[in-house]
Amino acid sequence: MLRPFRTLVSCCLAAGVALAFWIPVASAATAHVRWSGYHGVKFGEPLSAAAGKLHGRVASDEPRSDARFLDYPGALVSIKGSLDPEGVRSEGTVGSFQGLSARVVFPHHTFIGESLARFRRSLGKGARPERPEHNAARGYYLVGPHGQTLWAWGASSAGVIAIGLSESLAGAEADWGYEG
Repeated sequence: MLRPFRTLVSCCLAAGVALAFWIPVASAATAHVRWSGYHGVKFGEPLSAAAGKLHGRVASDEPRSDARFLDYPGALVSIKGSLDPEGVRSEGTVGSFQGLSARVVFPHHTFIGESLARFRRSLGKGARPERPEHNAARGYYLVGPHGQTLWAWGASSAGVIAIGLSESLAGAEADWGYEG
C-alpha cells in the first residue's frame, strides 16, 4: 500500500527538480535574428509598427535629427530606420538590426563576443573582409537574400564587438562606419 505512494512522491520530486533546473535556462534563452527580421519585426515595415509589436517606443539620439531607432525595455537588439538617399539612417521604415547582447544569435549562429576567425568561418566562402580601421579593427560581411547583409566588426584580441543585419550592403557600411 505504501509502495504506490512512494512512487508518486518520487515522481513529483523528480518533476520538481527538473522544473527547478529548467526555469533558469528558459529565462536566459537566446533571441534569434533571421534574414527576414527579429521577433516579428521585418525589414521595410514602419518603425512605429515595430515599436507597437515590441511594446517600445521610437527614439532619437538628437532632438532635431531624422535618425530614429527603436528603444524598448530589455533591449537585446537596436532597430534602426532605413537609409535615406544621402546614406543616413532616417525615421520611417525598419532598415537595420544591431546586436546589443551576446545572447542574441544572428544568422549563421554568429554573436557578439565570438572570435573574428570563428565569425568568418561561420559565414563560409561568401565572407568578404572590410578594410582594417586605423585602430586595427577588422570587419567582415556576407550579402544574403535580397541584398540583406550580415556584418561584424571587432579586433583579434576582443573578438566581435559589434554585429548587425542591414537591408543592404550600403546599410551595413553605414552601420559599421558608425560603430568603428
